[in-house]
Amino acid sequence: MLRLTKPSAKVMLRGDEPHPHRECQVVAGLLSRAPDYPDGGHMERLDQFAAPRLAKADALFALLLLGVTFALRLKTLGDTNFFIDDEFYFLVGQRMHDGLVPYVDIWDRKPLGLFILFYLIAAVSSATWAYQIVAWCFLAATAWTIHRIVMTWTNRQGAVFAGIAYLVLTCIFDGVNGQAPVFYNLFVAGAVLLIVRDFPSLGQGVCSWRVWLAMALLGLGITIKQTVLIEALFLGCFVLWQLRSAGAPLRKILAQATGFAVIGAAPTLAIAGYYAAAGHWHEFWHAMVTANLHKQSIGGLLMTYGLMLIVVEALPISLIVAWAFMSRLLPDKPRHFLLGWLLSALAGFIVIPNFFNHYVLPVTLPLSVIAGFVFSQNGKGRIAFAAACTWLALWYNPADFAYTQRSIAGMNRLAALISAHDGGGGLLVYDGPPYLYALTDKQFLSPLAFPTHLNHDIERDVSHLKTSDEMDRIIAGRPGVVVIARFPEHYPVNIDSDRKIRNYINRNCRVVGSARLWTLGDPNDILVFGDCGRSGLRG
Repeated sequence: MLRLTKPSAKVMLRGDEPHPHRECQVVAGLLSRAPDYPDGGHMERLDQFAAPRLAKADALFALLLLGVTFALRLKTLGDTNFFIDDEFYFLVGQRMHDGLVPYVDIWDRKPLGLFILFYLIAAVSSATWAYQIVAWCFLAATAWTIHRIVMTWTNRQGAVFAGIAYLVLTCIFDGVNGQAPVFYNLFVAGAVLLIVRDFPSLGQGVCSWRVWLAMALLGLGITIKQTVLIEALFLGCFVLWQLRSAGAPLRKILAQATGFAVIGAAPTLAIAGYYAAAGHWHEFWHAMVTANLHKQSIGGLLMTYGLMLIVVEALPISLIVAWAFMSRLLPDKPRHFLLGWLLSALAGFIVIPNFFNHYVLPVTLPLSVIAGFVFSQNGKGRIAFAAACTWLALWYNPADFAYTQRSIAGMNRLAALISAHDGGGGLLVYDGPPYLYALTDKQFLSPLAFPTHLNHDIERDVSHLKTSDEMDRIIAGRPGVVVIARFPEHYPVNIDSDRKIRNYINRNCRVVGSARLWTLGDPNDILVFGDCGRSGLRG
C-alpha cells in the first residue's frame, strides 16, 4: 500500500528491448493511413462508403490499444506479489466463496463493489492471472473510451495517442495490475463520454437517456471507491448547470437533481440495506464512513517525499496539459468542462492526504483526455507523445520478465516453509504478502488480515476492533508460524504491535527460512518464524 521509493532508472536502449520511440513510429504509421472522424466537434453525415472504413479503423485501434495494454503488462502475468493491495482484494474475493463476509469476518475500508468484482473473478479461477487479465481488459476499455471522448473534439491521431498515454501513465503510477482505480476509472470515463455526447441536447435544455446512464455508471463506481463521489458531484452539477443555462425551469432542475442522486446512490443504498438486514450495520458504517474519517496521516516528511516523487513522475504530462490550456487548443465549452473534471479528480487525490503513488490514477483520466488536444497537432503532437512514451522507460521496464519469475519463486518458497513449519496454531502474516494465506490455504487468525491494519501506526484503531486488543487475542491463540519482514514494509511502525509480536516469536518460534521479495521493485527479506510452541523452544 505504501511505497516511497522507485526502482532505479533504466532507460531501455538495447536492441532486444522495446523502446518507446519504436512504438511511437509504428502507431504514427498506422494513424497516417487511418480515416478521421470530422474534427472540431462538427459531426457530418457519413456516406455508405465512409462508414465501413471508419468502423474498420475503430476495430483496428481497439485492437491496438488492447495490444499495447498487454505488451506493457505481460511481464507481471502470474506474479502473486506485485502489489499488496491487488493480492488482498483477490484473497478476499476467494474467501467470500467460503462464506466470509467483508467488514465482519475480514476487515477493510474499500466498498463492497470492489470485493464483489474480485469474487466474480475468483469464481472463474483462483490463479492470479485471472484478475490480471480482467484488469487489463478494463484498462484497454478505458483507453478506448478516452479515445472516443477525444474524437468528439479533435482528430484520430490525438484520440489514439490520448488512449495510449493513459496506458503509459497507469504504468508510471503503479496501475499495472488490479488497483481499484483500474476498475472504477472505466465507469467514470464511460459517464464522461455519455455526458459529452449529450452536449447538444443539454444545450437545448433536454436531458437524454445518456445522462441517466452516466449517473448509474458513477453510482457503480462509488461502490468500488468512495472518492468517485467527488467526480460524480461535479458531473451532476455540470449537467444541471447546462440545463439551467439553456433556460430549463427551476422545478425541472430540482427534479433532475433528485433523480441523479437517487440513481447514483442506489447501488450503495442496496449494499447498506443488505448489511442492515443481516445485523451488521455497525461494521458496514464504520468501514465506509468512520474509518475513512479517522485514518491518520503518515506524517509531514513522508507526505512531502511522496508528493515530490509524484510531481517528478507527472512532469511531462503536466507540461503537455499546461500547453493545451495556455495555447487555447481547447474550445471554450470543453475547456471549462475538462478543467472542472480535472479539478474534481485532483480533489479526490488531495482529500486523502497521504500521497501514495497509486492515488494519482484517477487523475490520469482527465490528464490523458486534455493531452489529446496537444497530441492532435501533427508533428508537434507526435513529438509530445514520444516524450511521454520515453518518460515511461525511466520508471518501468516492461521487458523485465526475470522480475516476475523471482517473485513467483520467492512466494513459493515462503509458502513451502509455512506449510512445513506450522506448529499447529495457524498462520499470521504480520508484515508480508497477505496472499500467502491463499497459497498455503491457511485461515485468518483475525479479521485484521491485511498486515498494515496490525503493523502500520496510521491504521491503529481505525477498524471497529481495537488494534492492541486484537494483537493480544491473536498471540493468546499461539499462532504456529509468523511471517515478518526483516525491515518494516510500512512507516510509521505500530510500536505496540511490533513489541508484542517480537516478544512472542523470540520466546516461542525459530527462524526456519526466508526469501527475498521485490514489492513494486523494492527488495526486502521476508522471514518465516515457524515451529512455534514445539518442544525445545522457550514458551
